[in-house]
Amino acid sequence: YTPVDDQGVLNVVDYKTGKIYGDHKEQASLYGVGALHRISGDIAEVKVSFYYLDQKVIHHYRYSEHELIFKEMPIWRDRGEELTTVHTFPPNPGRYCAWCPYSEAYKRGPCRWG
Repeated sequence: YTPVDDQGVLNVVDYKTGKIYGDHKEQASLYGVGALHRISGDIAEVKVSFYYLDQKVIHHYRYSEHELIFKEMPIWRDRGEELTTVHTFPPNPGRYCAWCPYSEAYKRGPCRWG
């Protein structure tokens, strides 16, 4: 099996359950960069598809090789460098805190920020 079809489209699929979140587009970009880095061949385009099983919905994101290399890859490289060189980790509460088992509000956990 090769994930690259006859037209040079590299296909990446992620099966998801639960809600559809807007930040999945950002995740698609990361998948595209990673797939392009790992799969060799004549790739004209990367198509990332999210199959939302609970909603029976499919979202497709398409990236040209040029777009991934010159636009998306530098963004992820910079983020990766920041993640691997930081020495302090201040709290960054957000909407996902509501589900965290450490959240004081959710499960009476030790985290006072969530």
